[in-house]
Amino acid sequence: MVEITNREEARAFFDMHGSETCAIMGSRSVLRTLAYLNCENDDDFNALATPALRATLTAACVGLGRIEDGDWLKEAARSAADNYPGEIAGETVAVSAALSAYAAVCASYYPFPSRAAYAADSTALLGSGHFEEIFPAQPLFQALSADSTTIRFDLPLWPNGLLPQEIAHAHERLLKKMSDPNGPWLWWRDWYLGMWNGTPTDWDFALKVAKIDNEIWEQGPRAVADEIERLQAEYIDQTLPQVETVEADSNGNYVLKIQAADTTGLLDTALRQLTFILDQCVGSNSCSLTTMCMAYKLLRYTLDECRDDPNAVEANFRMARNMIVRKLDAQEYEREDAIETLVQVLEEGALQLRADHPDVAAAVDSRTARKLKELDEAKRLQLAVEFHGMEDGTAGRLRSDYRMDGEILEAEQSGEAQAEAIKRGASRASKISLAERAKSLEGSGMMSATKIALRAQKIIDIVMSLF
Repeated sequence: MVEITNREEARAFFDMHGSETCAIMGSRSVLRTLAYLNCENDDDFNALATPALRATLTAACVGLGRIEDGDWLKEAARSAADNYPGEIAGETVAVSAALSAYAAVCASYYPFPSRAAYAADSTALLGSGHFEEIFPAQPLFQALSADSTTIRFDLPLWPNGLLPQEIAHAHERLLKKMSDPNGPWLWWRDWYLGMWNGTPTDWDFALKVAKIDNEIWEQGPRAVADEIERLQAEYIDQTLPQVETVEADSNGNYVLKIQAADTTGLLDTALRQLTFILDQCVGSNSCSLTTMCMAYKLLRYTLDECRDDPNAVEANFRMARNMIVRKLDAQEYEREDAIETLVQVLEEGALQLRADHPDVAAAVDSRTARKLKELDEAKRLQLAVEFHGMEDGTAGRLRSDYRMDGEILEAEQSGEAQAEAIKRGASRASKISLAERAKSLEGSGMMSATKIALRAQKIIDIVMSLF
């Protein structure tokens, strides 16, 4: 470990490394000291934590190569700087504001890595005289030193023996603050704790959070939390697909509508659609996708070599779609009708194969079952309670299924039965959550606070912790 003891050494270290290393190191350093955001006043905490967390998450995603476009970093940094509540007084708030600025500077390095080196100076500057008094430089330099040889996210933030006692206490206070079941910080708590332990959560989902529209970020933590919950419901619906829909009956209770899956020609239909739109893309003068692009080569390979392998088709659809979306986000591809339609065809084709094709569905079931079997006893019993709670607001077979699935979880059935019960109940909860959100958009525009909506979200939160 290279020891960093002052700002000059920190600057020199940042200047020696590439931009992704700077982003990872800056993000991890902020996360190590993020516990100082524990303001006693909720309004102050909300104002400070949202921009700091956004900038830190964005820097982490850039460090991993998940975001290629510097505009995302610049927007996160600008948000952190613009939302610095300079009129708020108090020493603890000064420390929090300094950390927020530090996160912003670390995130705004793009495209000049050395800019991240000046993070320490920014924290001292915005501390307005209180920073050195309350938060001396030593913990910050300890945070930087802890990463100077192993800069990655699958290691604990503080290696054994390096955690300062004052930060350990502040860490516990922050976790308590973020654990309010009615607060807007539950996903952030899990993300922060995963990073703290070196067991980060699903980066694909974290990237979705990093790319939430700026208009939503500017509305504050409640609006961001509501959007995160919507993204979670969509994620569960796509990850645990069921050949059914959930609809409200004339009494307002949710019921099942079973769809008979016709898998005849399903794979051929998906490939025909791909062939048509892919030809449109490469034949268009306005489409950025060319025969030299990796996504095109992967899709051409799929059409030429994988026609009889539905699992390979589904996997290649997903990979190609992600490649194209990354290029669109990085503004390396122009957004126009042909390429947007290709993304939609790949998205819907992969989803339909996962839900309806027996071979693909079996493979998906095998992968997800392993995760669903990892549920610990406390969460299993909590899910059972929430499943039984879903009996209020549902009817017919849907109500009966929730009752039975709750009993299966209570009885600690075999792993297969438990996994199937969780998959079924969570998929249906995600559909109900999305339906409740659609209702709320017709009214206040915020997530519905009905009992069934809140219970559905609790189910989604529990199951999301496994992915």
